[in-house]
Amino acid sequence: MPEHYTEKEMNHVRIPVMLRDSSNGGKGQFRFLRLDEICSVSTDGRTLLFETRDATYHMISTLDQVGQFLMPLLDLKKVDRVNYIQPSKVTYYDSEFRKVYFDKQISAKSRYATIAQRYMELVRTLVGKDKDLARTP
Repeated sequence: MPEHYTEKEMNHVRIPVMLRDSSNGGKGQFRFLRLDEICSVSTDGRTLLFETRDATYHMISTLDQVGQFLMPLLDLKKVDRVNYIQPSKVTYYDSEFRKVYFDKQISAKSRYATIAQRYMELVRTLVGKDKDLARTP
């Protein structure tokens, strides 16, 4: 076990997984798996599999799965075909370059996500016009 984590801390860590079955319209069940439930980890060639005493869970591994299962839980919003954001974490956006930022001070090293043009109005509504760097004098 890594030195900087206690066993108690590790037993509280949960990872998002899905149980592939016929429920949820054939999409399976979503759940947070506790690390202390895992008996073994393997792969089916492309996806990590977590074996517990009762079932085999598949790691959520695609953006579509993140959107399907985590979007409602984390209030994620799709802003591009390859990006979901958590609006409460956005500090600024740039409508000219179509990017959202998560840092209080924007620099060349700031992390950002791109925004598709069709989602610009959503971002403007969620974040506010006053946070648009392209409109700042």
